[in-house]
Amino acid sequence: MAEIRDGKAVHSDAAVSGRSTALDFGQALKLEHATAGISPAPVRASKAEPAPHEAETVERPTIGLALSGGGIRSAAFCLGVLQSLKANGPFEAIDYLSTVSGGGYTGAALIAGMEREDGKFPFSTEIGGSNQPDNDIADSRAVKEIRDRSRYLMPEGKFDLFISFAIILRGLMVNAVFIGAVPLLAAAITLFLNPHLTSDSATGNLIPEPGWLANHIGSAFWVSKLLAIVFGLYLLFWAIGRSFREQRNADLSDPESRPAKYAGWALLGLIVVFFWELQPPIIHWVSQHFTQSNDQQSVWRSISGIVTGLSAGTGLLAISWRWLMGAIQTASKSFGLGPLMKALTAKAVLFLLAAALPALIYVLYIWLVLAGAADKDGNLVMTSASIKDFAGEGTLVWLSVVVATTLLLAIAVWQIKHGPITQFPPRNGNEARPIGPFFWTAAILATGAVCSYLFYQFLPLAMFQSRLGGGIYLFGAVCLTIIAALFSENANSLHQLYRDRLNRAFAMGAEGGRSFLLSRLNDPFPSGGKRRPYPIINMAVNLQGSKHKNHRGRDADFFVVTPDHVGSDATGYAEVKKFENAEPHIDLAAAAAISGAAVGPEMGRIGVPLLAPTLALLNIRLGYWARNPKYLADEASARKAGIDDWRLSYIFREMFGLLNEDLSKVLLSDGGHIDNLGLYQLLKRRCDVIIVADAEADPAMTFSSLIAVERFARIDLGVRFDLPFADLRDSILKRKKALEAGDLSASSDIWNHAAIGEIHYPESKDEKDPQEEKTGILLYIKSSVTGDEKGYVLDYEQRYPAFPHEPTSDQFFTEEQFEAYRALGFHAADRAWKTTDETPRWQLLMDTLKAKIATALKLAPK
Repeated sequence: MAEIRDGKAVHSDAAVSGRSTALDFGQALKLEHATAGISPAPVRASKAEPAPHEAETVERPTIGLALSGGGIRSAAFCLGVLQSLKANGPFEAIDYLSTVSGGGYTGAALIAGMEREDGKFPFSTEIGGSNQPDNDIADSRAVKEIRDRSRYLMPEGKFDLFISFAIILRGLMVNAVFIGAVPLLAAAITLFLNPHLTSDSATGNLIPEPGWLANHIGSAFWVSKLLAIVFGLYLLFWAIGRSFREQRNADLSDPESRPAKYAGWALLGLIVVFFWELQPPIIHWVSQHFTQSNDQQSVWRSISGIVTGLSAGTGLLAISWRWLMGAIQTASKSFGLGPLMKALTAKAVLFLLAAALPALIYVLYIWLVLAGAADKDGNLVMTSASIKDFAGEGTLVWLSVVVATTLLLAIAVWQIKHGPITQFPPRNGNEARPIGPFFWTAAILATGAVCSYLFYQFLPLAMFQSRLGGGIYLFGAVCLTIIAALFSENANSLHQLYRDRLNRAFAMGAEGGRSFLLSRLNDPFPSGGKRRPYPIINMAVNLQGSKHKNHRGRDADFFVVTPDHVGSDATGYAEVKKFENAEPHIDLAAAAAISGAAVGPEMGRIGVPLLAPTLALLNIRLGYWARNPKYLADEASARKAGIDDWRLSYIFREMFGLLNEDLSKVLLSDGGHIDNLGLYQLLKRRCDVIIVADAEADPAMTFSSLIAVERFARIDLGVRFDLPFADLRDSILKRKKALEAGDLSASSDIWNHAAIGEIHYPESKDEKDPQEEKTGILLYIKSSVTGDEKGYVLDYEQRYPAFPHEPTSDQFFTEEQFEAYRALGFHAADRAWKTTDETPRWQLLMDTLKAKIATALKLAPK
């Protein structure tokens, strides 16, 4: 574990090697304080007895700045906010910089620029000592480079789109391998049990000889009927047993009892078996329709038309799902019949398109069964070829099946014993052995070949010949599964593309090089200055399968990455150096990309479970699978994590939300999936002054992200804040209606860029970290237009009425568009600092805020 020596976090060899215990939040906070030079507030023994020399002691306030999510829109707006705070003075007092998504682009660029320039602010707007009244003149070099690369997804022009599409297609190919094994395996099992498709039973041809057993097995749904009878008897005896227990005054706990859990699993199994037995009647009907048709080509055309239509629906979903989701969210924030109908229509279209890909897979399964089935004369249903012509090939197919299956089992055993197949266990503590696994695998393959020979000696050849199609499908399924075992979680997702584009556009490393490692950012600047502002990069750890009530309700937890530690309350915290050792691809740019991973099957509290399977299969995945911090507590846990990884079928866990805090790896995504402002972590650190720059898309001015954080803070932390924003909302909406009515000169009060309020922190009696009750100040800066902005900003608004809430899906900003948002951010922060609504309350709070800023500047650590 890191030690605090002379006010600095020292990461010992023991900490790096993993011989320490996991960190809790209090320990992680101490590392932050040491790196940033933040002094924790002293706690009195009692409120009635002031601390000794309290009159002479001036406590330094803690200042936090939060930059919200919103893609490149937020990045541009927050850049202007940073420039304004620097020009007006508060920037030097900031202790914490908490960023999310698009705000994190600019935040990471700021941190990297300060690292390159020895702690100097890289986005200065002054040239040669000149100083305009509003301190807003020509770009610095860093700002110019960001502006030039604002189309960061295609930095070299339109050809970059082809590169991006090729990467997307690569991911689709990977997912095709994953999912291709499923219909192949299902078709193989169907044909093995019923190769001639002459029965409505799932096992109709399993026993060829007539008899009482064959008659029962040949009836439809016989397994479901049998299981239903067994399940009914179980319920009966369960009820009788509970009655006897009641008479003996024994415990009658129900939902958590073992019999109740058994009954739940049994019911689920019964439903699955019924669905499985439902397929033969469907396939039998389709088969009869096919064989009775005189025009086979027309049937093929019908099947091709269905496949084409479903494929088009899937492609349309990939293109439009973000727009549909945006339409639903926008309509849900408005009132009236019109928005309601728009939301219902968008949901209906979304659900229909989401069903296209699962339907396509099902149609593929039906087609595979029909193509591999044989009639009673020994001919393949789909062709005029006779299975007898494939006697030798049939033997070869089944030999290949046995060998391939044996290889798959060998890989599974290897992973259970040693971990992923790419990791070879060391011999006697020395270097890894790359040769042993191959000899072992060869021995198992030889054993499989011998077993296959014995099968053909004792089992009738006709049995294998009639199931030739099933054997081919089974071989294909096994081969695809073996290939899928070679894929890793992150290598073929869109994360790397996103990360590299961000790193280049926002210069998150040395000149033209790789982004800075996070562990590098916990050292003082070369001049010796403390690492301030201290970056907190917000993410969401997806926990859709968690049993914890809070995580289950939110489907995620607050996950942070800092220069000292990473983690969440759900997973625990780990030192960043140990995390980097486990995840060598994680650096500043990777963290910013994960924080902005807005697209994925699982998206915290804003995800749509119905869409998850389709989005996963289409490789619409920007999230990142990372080592669970709780597995980095010690060496034993780290070794166990490597073995547990084989169980993590990541694509299926993303498809069905099978994610929790106990997995060896956790899925991280956009911090906006739980807190799109970055405000929660500053409240958790009990900052005395918090400035929030909110540039999310909020055309209806519902302040949904702010309200969500207010709820989370009250439930989790007992923190309350009083921020009256009704006047701001009403004024902005009134001006918007006037503009829509044609009044281009409409304006609102110049203070309508911000709201100010109080934060009420409760007293904490935690023995490890006692805290006094105190009051803080919250200055909230909203992306809004009042009519007193620069001419080119108002001109842009008139031509693009959605400004400043253009959709986040637009990540290809022009120079004009980027400058409009940057200038608005500068202007909004400048007005928030210099103006009030002229009420005593606002003036008092603003005076208090400025006094705290002045005290923080005076007592800032050197």
